[in-house]
Order: sequence, then C-alpha cells, then structure tokens
Amino acid sequence: GREAITKLREKVPGLVILDLMMPEIDGFQVAEYMKSTAELRQVPIIVVTAKDLDPREIIQLKKRVNKVIKKGVDMREMLLSEVKKWYEQQGRKNG
Repeated sequence: GREAITKLREKVPGLVILDLMMPEIDGFQVAEYMKSTAELRQVPIIVVTAKDLDPREIIQLKKRVNKVIKKGVDMREMLLSEVKKWYEQQGRKNG
C-alpha cells in the first residue's frame, strides 16, 4: 500500500487493480487516498480480493471503487472483462 501511494504520486495511471489486504497501508486506505486526491479521483479502481467483506466494507468500497471481484474460479475472466470494458471506453473517449 505504501509503495502504491508512492507510485501514484509519481505518475497518474489510467486504471488501478487493487488488492485490499496489504501490509502497513491496506487497499481501503489506498482507495481513500485516490478519491481524496484531485488528480487521482477519476482513475477507475478494480478491487480483486479474497477477503470476506462485511456490509460496512461493501458500503465503503461502493463509494470508492468501480468494481469488486472476488478471488476464485472465475476471477481471471471477470478481471479481463472489466479491463476490456475500461479499455473500450477509453477508445471511445479518445475517438
């Protein structure tokens, strides 16, 4: 998490794929940092996690991320589908 924030300060990415369970600074804190930073606010966030989320965490994430994907059998296909959707949307925006 700490390294992610350092990288985000260096360069604004087009998309972030984020795990919630990280040492020191977790994914919730990274997402909060991004949404509270003007230049990062519009960057889409896809969360990929094995964590069993409680209702409070689900509400917290819905306010900050674009998609939550549960690690498991279909994770790869779901993640590729979400990245493809984002990529196609960027193509339409950039004409």
